[in-house]
Amino acid sequence: MQIHGKIIKKYKDCSIKKLERFNKALPILHRYFNDDIGRAECLTLMGYSTNNHTTMPYMIREYRKQFKVAKDYRNTVDIQAAQPQRRETYNINRQAKTLDSI
Repeated sequence: MQIHGKIIKKYKDCSIKKLERFNKALPILHRYFNDDIGRAECLTLMGYSTNNHTTMPYMIREYRKQFKVAKDYRNTVDIQAAQPQRRETYNINRQAKTLDSI
């Protein structure tokens, strides 16, 4: 397809409407909101890359609206996975500050 002299590629996924994708993802989102799986596994099961930062917020927003989930909900699987990384970063920064003061 060509628009204004530029070639525009048409991707297969663009033909699927957002609502259809949301309805197909509902069983996976139920597992996510019941703390069975984390964000990365949720995206993988839906067929998206774990680096996808556009689809997941849309799906979560729609799920919260449809099932009246509080905005302050946090997935405990994701929180537990992040804790060791945060502790490790904190320890590295703390050691660096200690070495700088010596």
